Amino acid sequence: MPDRNVTGREADLRAEVERLLEPYRDVRLHCGVFPDSTVGLDEMRFSFVHLDLDLAGATRAALDYFHPRLVPGGILIGDDYDDPQLREC
Repeated sequence: MPDRNVTGREADLRAEVERLLEPYRDVRLHCGVFPDSTVGLDEMRFSFVHLDLDLAGATRAALDYFHPRLVPGGILIGDDYDDPQLREC
Protein backbone atom coordinates (compact mmCIF):
# COMPACT_ATOMS: atom_id res chain seq x y z
CA MET A 1 0.00 0.00 0.00
CA PRO A 2 1.55 3.32 -0.94
CA ASP A 3 1.87 5.85 1.82
CA ARG A 4 1.15 9.50 1.25
CA ASN A 5 4.08 11.44 -0.17
CA VAL A 6 6.40 12.85 2.45
CA THR A 7 9.12 15.42 2.01
CA GLY A 8 11.71 17.31 4.02
CA ARG A 9 12.11 16.60 7.71
CA GLU A 10 9.19 14.15 7.76
CA ALA A 11 10.86 12.05 5.06
CA ASP A 12 14.16 12.16 6.97
CA LEU A 13 12.46 10.95 10.16
CA ARG A 14 10.68 8.14 8.34
CA ALA A 15 13.94 7.04 6.73
CA GLU A 16 15.59 7.00 10.16
CA VAL A 17 12.79 4.91 11.66
CA GLU A 18 12.98 2.49 8.73
CA ARG A 19 16.75 2.21 9.20
CA LEU A 20 16.39 1.49 12.93
CA LEU A 21 13.72 -1.16 12.34
CA GLU A 22 15.46 -2.79 9.37
CA PRO A 23 16.95 -5.67 11.43
CA TYR A 24 13.48 -6.80 12.52
CA ARG A 25 11.59 -8.99 10.11
CA ASP A 26 7.88 -8.53 9.47
CA VAL A 27 7.85 -4.87 10.53
CA ARG A 28 5.69 -2.67 8.32
CA LEU A 29 5.08 1.06 8.58
CA HIS A 30 1.67 2.28 7.50
CA CYS A 31 1.93 6.03 7.63
CA GLY A 32 -0.82 8.29 6.47
CA VAL A 33 -4.15 9.72 7.45
CA PHE A 34 -6.41 7.35 9.37
CA PRO A 35 -8.54 5.52 8.25
CA ASP A 36 -7.17 5.80 4.70
CA SER A 37 -3.89 4.30 5.89
CA THR A 38 -5.69 1.01 6.72
CA VAL A 39 -7.06 0.31 3.24
CA GLY A 40 -6.30 -3.33 2.47
CA LEU A 41 -5.38 -4.25 6.06
CA ASP A 42 -8.73 -5.60 7.25
CA GLU A 43 -7.56 -9.23 7.33
CA MET A 44 -4.22 -8.46 9.03
CA ARG A 45 -3.52 -9.09 12.69
CA PHE A 46 -1.13 -6.87 14.64
CA SER A 47 1.34 -7.53 17.42
CA PHE A 48 2.33 -3.88 17.89
CA VAL A 49 0.44 -0.70 17.04
CA HIS A 50 1.61 2.83 17.82
CA LEU A 51 -1.05 5.53 17.47
CA ASP A 52 -0.15 9.22 17.34
CA LEU A 53 -3.36 10.88 16.22
CA ASP A 54 -3.80 13.90 18.53
CA LEU A 55 -7.58 14.02 18.07
CA ALA A 56 -10.12 12.26 20.28
CA GLY A 57 -12.42 11.16 17.45
CA ALA A 58 -9.60 9.75 15.34
CA THR A 59 -8.09 8.04 18.38
CA ARG A 60 -11.42 6.38 19.25
CA ALA A 61 -11.85 5.21 15.65
CA ALA A 62 -8.31 3.80 15.59
CA LEU A 63 -8.81 2.00 18.90
CA ASP A 64 -12.05 0.51 17.57
CA TYR A 65 -10.24 -0.62 14.42
CA PHE A 66 -7.00 -1.99 15.88
CA HIS A 67 -7.97 -3.43 19.27
CA PRO A 68 -9.97 -6.37 17.87
CA ARG A 69 -7.15 -7.06 15.39
CA LEU A 70 -4.40 -7.41 18.01
CA VAL A 71 -2.90 -10.86 18.42
CA PRO A 72 -3.03 -12.29 21.97
CA GLY A 73 -0.35 -10.45 23.93
CA GLY A 74 -0.21 -7.65 21.34
CA ILE A 75 0.71 -4.12 22.35
CA LEU A 76 -1.18 -0.97 21.42
CA ILE A 77 0.47 2.31 22.41
CA GLY A 78 -1.36 5.61 22.26
CA ASP A 79 0.55 8.86 22.17
CA ASP A 80 -0.65 12.01 23.94
CA TYR A 81 -2.19 10.22 26.92
CA ASP A 82 -1.76 13.40 28.96
CA ASP A 83 -4.54 15.00 26.89
CA PRO A 84 -7.75 14.64 28.97
CA GLN A 85 -9.92 14.20 25.85
CA LEU A 86 -7.78 11.29 24.67
CA ARG A 87 -7.87 9.58 28.06
CA GLU A 88 -11.62 9.22 27.67
CA CYS A 89 -11.19 7.21 24.47
